[in-house]
Amino acid sequence: VAPISSHFAPSYGMACALLRRHSGSLERCQRLVERSFGSYLAKRGVTKESDVDTYLKLVNEAQVRADVYEKLFDDPATSVDVLAREKASLREAQRDLLASPIAQLPQEQQRQVLETRRERKESRESPDWRSFVAITGVLKQFDAIDGDNTVTQLGALVASIKGDNELLLALALLDEATLEVATQGSPDEFAALCSAFVSEVGSRPGAFVDYGPTPRVRSAVDELWRCVLQPLAEAQSDAGLGPEDGLHLRLDDSAAGLVEAWASGAVSWEQLSESTSLDHGDLIRLLRRTLDVLRTTAGLDASILPEAFAPIRDVARRAAVA
Repeated sequence: VAPISSHFAPSYGMACALLRRHSGSLERCQRLVERSFGSYLAKRGVTKESDVDTYLKLVNEAQVRADVYEKLFDDPATSVDVLAREKASLREAQRDLLASPIAQLPQEQQRQVLETRRERKESRESPDWRSFVAITGVLKQFDAIDGDNTVTQLGALVASIKGDNELLLALALLDEATLEVATQGSPDEFAALCSAFVSEVGSRPGAFVDYGPTPRVRSAVDELWRCVLQPLAEAQSDAGLGPEDGLHLRLDDSAAGLVEAWASGAVSWEQLSESTSLDHGDLIRLLRRTLDVLRTTAGLDASILPEAFAPIRDVARRAAVA
C-alpha cells in the first residue's frame, strides 16, 4: 500500500488571498498553512516535547507570575491575603524552574543548548510555510504586496485568478503587449494569446501544428517573454521556487494558431484535428484551459483591474462566447 501523501502546495493566489483575508498578518497565515495535511506529515516524529520545551514553558510561567506579583505589589488596593497567595504561586513556579534539568546546567552550557534548540526548531519549519515565505518575497518584488504585507491592487488580481502561476498570468494580463492585442487585434487573436499561458505543446518532442500564430500574437508573446516571464523566472530561482512547488512558467505560442482557428469558427473539428499531432484528448484539454483563462479574465472585478485595462475583459468575453 502506498504511503499517504499530500499534494497541497502554497501558490501566489493562495498567499495573496490569505494575506488579504487576514489583513497582512503572517502569524495568522502561518497557523493556517501549517494546519495543512502536508505540514502535518512533515512534522510527524519531530514535535515530541523535550526538556528544552519544558524549560521554556517554565521560564514563561515564572515570568508571568513575577509580572502579576509586581503589579499586585504596586497596587495599594491589593489585600495581604491575595498578595501572599500570588507570592506563593511565584515561588512555586520558580522552584519548578530551578528543578528542571536544563536549569541545573552551567550557564554557558544552558546558552548553547537553547541556541541549538532554536536552530533545530527553525530547520524543522514546515516546507509549506517555507514556500509561503519565499512566495511572499517574490510577491513583494513585483509589488503585489507591500512592505507591511498588505495586498495591493495587483495582489487582489492575483488572488482572484486560478491557474498554475497566478502571478505570471496577472502580470501578463496587465502588460501593454496584452492590451495591444485586446484593443488592436481580434477576439480570436486574444484567445490565441491566452492559449500561450496554458499550452504545453512546445515541450513535446515531435509535436506539430499546421496553423501558426499571427504576427501580432507572436510579437506579444515575445514581449511578454522578455518583460514578464524572464524577470519572474529569475525571481523564482533566487527564491528557490520552481515547478516542483507547483509554480510553472508557461508562455508557449506553439498552438496559438490552432486556438485562433478554433475561436474563429472558420474550420471544422475534423479540419482542426487533422492539422495537429495532438490527440483529441490533448486538444480538448488545451481548448478548455484556454476557455478557463478567457472566462477568468472576462469575470474580473472592475475594482481590481486598472481602468486602462478594462478592454481585456470585454474582448475576453467576446472570445469566450465566439
